[in-house]
Amino acid sequence: MKRSISWLISLFLILTLAGCASGPEPGLTSPAISAPPQTATPGGQATLTLSVINVGKADAMLLSTPEGTHYMVDTGKAEDYAQLAQALAAHGVTRLEGVILTHGHKDHMGGLPSLLQAFPVDTLYVSALDTVTYQSGQLDALLEGHDTRLQQLRVGDTLQLGGAQATVLAPTNVDEENENNNALVLMLQYGQTRMLLMGDAEEDVEKLLLASQQNLNAQVLKAGHHGKDDATTEAFLQAVAPEHVILTGDPAEDSESPGKRVVSLLEQKSISYVQTSGDVLTYDYTTDGQQVTPGHTQALQGDSTLAGLALDGIDRKAEFVRVKNTGDQTLDLSGCWILSENGGETYVFPKGTTLAPGATLTIISGDEPPQGDLVWTTDKVWKAKKGDAALLYDAQGRLLDRLD
Repeated sequence: MKRSISWLISLFLILTLAGCASGPEPGLTSPAISAPPQTATPGGQATLTLSVINVGKADAMLLSTPEGTHYMVDTGKAEDYAQLAQALAAHGVTRLEGVILTHGHKDHMGGLPSLLQAFPVDTLYVSALDTVTYQSGQLDALLEGHDTRLQQLRVGDTLQLGGAQATVLAPTNVDEENENNNALVLMLQYGQTRMLLMGDAEEDVEKLLLASQQNLNAQVLKAGHHGKDDATTEAFLQAVAPEHVILTGDPAEDSESPGKRVVSLLEQKSISYVQTSGDVLTYDYTTDGQQVTPGHTQALQGDSTLAGLALDGIDRKAEFVRVKNTGDQTLDLSGCWILSENGGETYVFPKGTTLAPGATLTIISGDEPPQGDLVWTTDKVWKAKKGDAALLYDAQGRLLDRLD
C-alpha cells in the first residue's frame, strides 16, 4: 500500500499530538460517573481490568475502569449472547457507560441488539471513517427506541475513562478493498501500563502504525483479525513487545484462527498467549497502573432461581412462542431472554415482567402476528422449514429450557 512522505508526516503529527493530550478532544466528553464502588486491588489501589469474553472466533471484551464503570469493546456474534450475559453478571455489570464497536462485522457487533434490550447503554462509539462494514441506516435503526447516543471516533480522539484513557490510532482512511482494515484500533492506558486492541486490522494497518514511528509498546496486545496469519507480523510484535497476547480465535470454528505462523512466533519469543476456546468464561487482565496481572473467571455455578420457568409451546408458522411458570412462586422475568437458534435472534423480557404460578405468556413476531401478550418484532423470527429451536435463558445466561 503506497503512501506519500507528506501523508506519513501528517499521520505522525496527529498521533503524536493525540498521545500528549491531557483530556478529551473537542466533542468527546468524559462519561458521567455516579460514584460507583471502585475496582481495587487487595492493597486498595484502583485498577483497570480488560476481560476478554470467551466467544470463540469473535471479539467481545469488557472494560472495567478504576471508577467501577463499564464499557464493552465489541459484542461477539448474536448467538454468543449467553456468554455475554454470564460474563456481565459475573463481573457485576448492571449498566454500560459505553459500547465501542471496532467495525460492523457480525462477529463484532452481533450481540449489540440484545445488549441494548438488556442493559442501559449511554453511548455507542463507532469509527467516523467506516462507511464499508455497516449497512446504510443500520446503526440508527438499532438505536431507535433506546436512550443511547451515537458518537463517531477519529484518529487522535481520546476517550477519558476516569483515571484511564483510550486513544484511537486507526483507521486513517477508508479501505474499500479490505473491510477488516476499517476497524478501530485503540490504545488503552492506565498509569504506566498500556493495552493495544487491534480489532480486525491486518498487516497493512500494522505497517502504517510502524511507519508513524510512534511508541506502540504495550503490556497486552489483542492481536488483529483473530490471530490469523494476515496480521501480527514479527516487526509489529517486536515494536509492541507485549507480555501477554490475546488471540480471539477457535480452531473448532476456523482452522486458520489463530494462525500457525502467529502461534509459532509467540512460542519462539516465549510470549504468553490465550485463545478464546475451552470452558473459561473470561480471560482477565488487571492493572494497577504499574503492572498487569493476568487471571480468568469461570462460568457461573449453581442452579437458576427461575428453575420453574419453561417453554410451553412454539408455532414457527404462526410466529409465536409461549413460556409458563410451572412453579408455585411468582417469577420476575426481567432480563430473561429467548434465542431463535437458527437465526440468532433474541428477545429480552422487559424490566418488570412477572409471571404468576401456572400462568403463561405468549411472545409474538411477524408482520401479521396472532394475538399475544408481548411483541418480539414485526419481522419473522422462526425458520419453520429448518426446525428452528427455541432456547430460554435467565438474565445471567443460564439455560433454562430448550424446545426443538
